[in-house]
Amino acid sequence: DHMRSFARGHDDVGDLPLALDEVVAGALKLIGSSLRTQGIEVRVEIEPGVTCRGWSNRLEQVLLNLLANARDALAARLVLQRTGDPAIEPDWRPGVWISARRSGADGPARLSVADNAGGIPPALLPRIFEPFYTTKPVGQGTGIGLAVVQSIVQQHWGTIEVDNRPGQGVTFTAVLPSASSRRAAPTLPVAAGGA
Repeated sequence: DHMRSFARGHDDVGDLPLALDEVVAGALKLIGSSLRTQGIEVRVEIEPGVTCRGWSNRLEQVLLNLLANARDALAARLVLQRTGDPAIEPDWRPGVWISARRSGADGPARLSVADNAGGIPPALLPRIFEPFYTTKPVGQGTGIGLAVVQSIVQQHWGTIEVDNRPGQGVTFTAVLPSASSRRAAPTLPVAAGGA
């Protein structure tokens, strides 16, 4: 039911106050089993009452893209570990951490996805938000995931931060104004053929 609702965009009824714990739960309904099937540990740390304004389906899409990227990077690292690559510690275990917290009493919400997949090569970092740029093998990536993430976060009056730790992992953080912030509603693009 949640997948049908997500696909049809039923939650995109307007700019509403959103509880980020519900957004995270919705995204994990869609991708959680895929992560567990890959043997990826998922940890969730949500501060009580962390909210922002916006569209739940769109913020779920941000999480889905970030979690899918983490899953793919972790799966590739697992393959290297299984083949005995000396760069991967034998006791390394794949993990993803999702957190949401507020900065200050009424400061912005910080929604983060972190992994321990080894990080992004520093030379590639300046291009990761470019549309159609991908570091995945041919046929495995469209190159639009992070461009979509950045676009949606900006539509929510936010910014996206990247904490890259080469050899360790990467953390993407969407910094989103709190639900009580007074802002003019952004204009969202209309889906082709949709109302």
